[in-house]
Amino acid sequence: AAVTAAVTAAARASCVRSLRALRIDRADLLLMHWPPADDGLLIIAWAAMEALVAEGLVVSIGVANFSERRLRLLLDRARDTAGEGLAAGD
Repeated sequence: AAVTAAVTAAARASCVRSLRALRIDRADLLLMHWPPADDGLLIIAWAAMEALVAEGLVVSIGVANFSERRLRLLLDRARDTAGEGLAAGD
């Protein structure tokens, strides 16, 4: 629980700093450019990003540089924050 709270707080603080620096209220897209090495931390970090969408700070979230295994792991646990379904591209 402590790790989850710390990751969630850090993700929110980082997002808010970026929004302030850019002088915008909401980001259109937030990417996790590289996955954390630990699968559990990946799920926690993704949930923190989903919380940013739920809070209205970010419109869409996504990933880059994920292996197929890590992407499937994420897709199996991700919420459908947009209400439009989750999709994985090539």
